[in-house]
Amino acid sequence: MKERLLEIIVCPKCGNKFQVTKSVMKKNEIDSGILQCVSCGDEYKISNGIPRIIVQEKLTKDYSLNFEMYWRKMNWHYPSMNKKRFYELNEWTQEDVRGKFVLDAACGGGRWTYQFAEEGAKEIVAVDHSLAIDRAKEICASFNNIHFVQADLFMLPLPNDIFDIVHCHGALHHIPNMNEAIKQLSLRVKPKGEFTILIYRNITPVQKVIDDILCGIIKRLPLKVAYYLSVIPTLFEYIPFAVPIFENVIQLSAQPNFTLKLLHNFDWYSSKYRYRTSEKEAEKLFSSLGFKDIKILNTNDFRVQSRFNTIRKIKQYLLKKGFFLKGTLGILGKEKNS
Repeated sequence: MKERLLEIIVCPKCGNKFQVTKSVMKKNEIDSGILQCVSCGDEYKISNGIPRIIVQEKLTKDYSLNFEMYWRKMNWHYPSMNKKRFYELNEWTQEDVRGKFVLDAACGGGRWTYQFAEEGAKEIVAVDHSLAIDRAKEICASFNNIHFVQADLFMLPLPNDIFDIVHCHGALHHIPNMNEAIKQLSLRVKPKGEFTILIYRNITPVQKVIDDILCGIIKRLPLKVAYYLSVIPTLFEYIPFAVPIFENVIQLSAQPNFTLKLLHNFDWYSSKYRYRTSEKEAEKLFSSLGFKDIKILNTNDFRVQSRFNTIRKIKQYLLKKGFFLKGTLGILGKEKNS
């Protein structure tokens, strides 16, 4: 943990600063110790150079254990592919990122944290609820401008109005109260800053019934059983023409290799929570949070591509109507009211 982080983080209970006791240094950073609030006295551990500002007892039956499992055990770090997707998803240029103070919330194994650093962000705070934060630190070891914090999105140890960019990709729909988490993150965006999220888009009623039945069964199984069951749709993807025919009936990842296929399928079928929303609902929420410049990002362009303009328009219409099972909804908010 870099000592500079003490200037940033605050006690999630009372909002005051921390001091460090019983610290052990390693390579000019705090490797272990105790964070103690200077006001209320609450204490949190520092281990592996990461402050664990979280109630440990809650982690034993946690909704994020499946994510922790695959982020820690498997590889989702493909920098060249992630770089391309990073700019597609957010519709940024490098100039939009360079020199910015960034919060990468629910960072998982750190693939977007890595990308923010690679693209020139000035300073990054990467936060995750699970021990995947240790994997993120490992992946991003070559950068010296990243702070790693294990923390709950509902009790963020961060003051309001400080980040140029708050980013949360593909996690908010998997937590107990999506709208409340979005609200908490939005508070950390400074006036004139940017808030960008990627969540699930609404689907058709028939697709929802099928998906809810399959996921409802699998998510109740032990994690390792759910993981091995996820191999079945992964192998099914190797049957010729299976993906284009069945991917809007059941979850099939269509990822480029076996590892990514399995990760996406396991993520989908094992998640305890699965929330979806519409463009209209998302825009209304961002507006209620004080954002004036709200943009629905073109995160599904690859789903609607076609050589024929008429086919593309039909696909876009079907996307709006919720036909694409894996359709995502990217929202970017700017110009937050102070």
